Amino acid sequence: MIVKYHPAIAIKVGNLFDRIQIDLVLGLMETPDAKEKARLLLEFFSIFGTAKEILSDQGREFVNEITAQLKNNMGFEHTIISAYNPRTNGLTERLNQTLVESLRKHCESDKENWPKHLVYVLMAYRSRVHSVT
Repeated sequence: MIVKYHPAIAIKVGNLFDRIQIDLVLGLMETPDAKEKARLLLEFFSIFGTAKEILSDQGREFVNEITAQLKNNMGFEHTIISAYNPRTNGLTERLNQTLVESLRKHCESDKENWPKHLVYVLMAYRSRVHSVT
């Protein structure tokens, strides 16, 4: 058996919103389709400008014709991480974990209406001081 050495390569940090990382939280009552995800990305780009790169996993929700058309029209690069290696998108995975835990606490008695609580959970998360930032 031959073992090859593959050192981790740090990704250079550029300007704000040069790279955005996206991932889905599964297990919630509503699930947006590919068109809805593309619309939300377009809305994000209209507010903050087009990212140079989007980093996502290999899920069909991100690797599809609609995302490819958006990529061609908006001019960003779509980087897809290796399968079963969530550490590559670690910050996003950690954010999703925190959001799910917070939503679970806020929506315990009203699980079907989690979207109305999301804005408050996000506001609390965004106004908090984080060790990374």
